[in-house]
Amino acid sequence: QTYMRILERSCSTNQTFDKLFLPDKEGGNGSGGNNGDISLASIASQLDHDVRTILLSPSEISKVEKKVKKMEKKQLKEREKEEKMQRKADRKKEKRKADELG
Repeated sequence: QTYMRILERSCSTNQTFDKLFLPDKEGGNGSGGNNGDISLASIASQLDHDVRTILLSPSEISKVEKKVKKMEKKQLKEREKEEKMQRKADRKKEKRKADELG
């Protein structure tokens, strides 16, 4: 999150970055919508990796990368669980509406 904030602040002042990654008002360069989010996420990930490479020894890097992968896997499972619960709640609502109408 810290790296994302640094990157966001850099983007707000860096016109070259804006021209490369942000869409033009005329619909030109850059990627808009969700693709922009994906690009920002990949940039943040690369920044995080580069900082680790600079600051940590190779053995520390592998330990951190394992922890990061484990955390990402856990977050993915949590997201999937939340989505499943949301779908279940939506189905219950639809069933109640159908029962009320029928």
